[in-house]
Amino acid sequence: MSTISWILEGVVRPLLRKLIESRNLGEDSVWLQDDALQAWPPRTLEILRDSGWVVPTLFAPRMSCPTCNRDVPVVLDKRDPTNNLPVAAHFDCQSQEIHELPPGKVPKWQMTPQLLADWAARSLGLGAEAIAREQATEFFLGTCAQNKICLTISHIDALLYFENYSLLLAQFLSIEDGRLIIHREKALKFVESSDDDAFDSQVAHDCLHQLPAPLHPASTLNMNGQDRDSIIFSAYEKKREANPQAKITDLVQLVHDDPELQPYLTHLKSEKPLDFKSVRRIITKKKKR
Repeated sequence: MSTISWILEGVVRPLLRKLIESRNLGEDSVWLQDDALQAWPPRTLEILRDSGWVVPTLFAPRMSCPTCNRDVPVVLDKRDPTNNLPVAAHFDCQSQEIHELPPGKVPKWQMTPQLLADWAARSLGLGAEAIAREQATEFFLGTCAQNKICLTISHIDALLYFENYSLLLAQFLSIEDGRLIIHREKALKFVESSDDDAFDSQVAHDCLHQLPAPLHPASTLNMNGQDRDSIIFSAYEKKREANPQAKITDLVQLVHDDPELQPYLTHLKSEKPLDFKSVRRIITKKKKR
């Protein structure tokens, strides 16, 4: 088995299945620790990260305390300033004991339905972000040939809908140029050989033929998997440390004018450059969290 096949069969599809199954447990995320990553083939994490499937953990999971058997939240204590990854965490039990997680058990990476839907929208060339509907079980990806395209994540499967025609997402995953994609040609051949309703399959056929080129997450994710707003706020924090006496307005201007940040200083949907007010709004919002 090739490395690519190994990654798809041994990591990507099981990870998708785990995200689907997490909904049965009332969770909307899958968390990854170093202990799990060590068994992966080389470059697997890089592919998932660069595709936008995983990002540094945004919020920690809950876990069962071995002392009191209660479901308790994990608290992230420290992040690596160079890549935003959590490096230390603990949880408190009912007896007020503090349990520090071993380094290999710290939840470093996170996958969510929204990340999966955003990736699907980019892979189909429909935009940088998907719109969540119905308690984040259905996501509107965009339109093609005047037909709506959605991703539904149920307790059983993840399905791509071209109006009324559905495709099982797991069957059409592929890796090209170091990124996960939806294999359009394979999907097209499947639709062409389908015995389903002729009208519905024709709609899917037309959409697959007319989809624009895939979008890459360069404008929304950096090499460490951070989302755009985190990149902007991290840059602001670094400039504040380097210029402790500077006014907020001046720091925001430094961020806005930084040439190294220009690939990330864009609107997620229009891809147009962010103006000064938009950059300040992002920083202010992050500061309040």
